[in-house]
Amino acid sequence: MRRRTTWTAIAVVTAALLGSGWWAWRAGALRREAVVSLGALGAALRGSAPSEQLLRLVVLPQAIRDRTLSEQAEFIRKALRDEVSVEGLAVLKRKAQFGPLKQLFPQPPETWATQAGVRVDDCVALRLARNGQLAEVVLVRDSGSEGLPTLRIVRVNNVRPLAETR
Repeated sequence: MRRRTTWTAIAVVTAALLGSGWWAWRAGALRREAVVSLGALGAALRGSAPSEQLLRLVVLPQAIRDRTLSEQAEFIRKALRDEVSVEGLAVLKRKAQFGPLKQLFPQPPETWATQAGVRVDDCVALRLARNGQLAEVVLVRDSGSEGLPTLRIVRVNNVRPLAETR
C-alpha cells in the first residue's frame, strides 16, 4: 500500500511539473513572436529587402500613409536604421520585460497607438532600461502575411545602444 501511494505521489508531481512547464512555454509564445518580428525587421533593414516586405513588418505612422510605397519604405529605413542592431536585439531578447503596452509604459502609450492608428489594448511591448538608456519596442497583433510574423512593429527606440552597454 505504501509503495502504491509513493508512485501515485510521484505521478501527480510529474504531471504538475509537465503542466506548469507547458503553461510557461505557452505564456512565452507571444514574447517569442515579438522577438521574431524584431529579427525580421533587423534583417530587412540590413539587407535589401523589397519595400513591400519591409512595409508589411511595420505599422506606418498615419502622417506618411498617403506617400508612395518607395517613399514610405525610405522613411522607415532612415528612421529605424540606427535604432536596431543584431547585438541590441540579442540583449533585448534575454533581458527585456515583456507584457501589455499599458502595463510597461503607463504614460505615453495612447499617443503611440494613436499615431499608428491602432488600439492601445491590442499592443504589447518590450522594455529594458540600462545605463540611463530606455529601449522601447511596441508591437500589435496582425492577421499575418504569408511567411511573416504575426506581430507588426509600431515603435522601436534605443535598441542599438543596448549592445554598447553590455
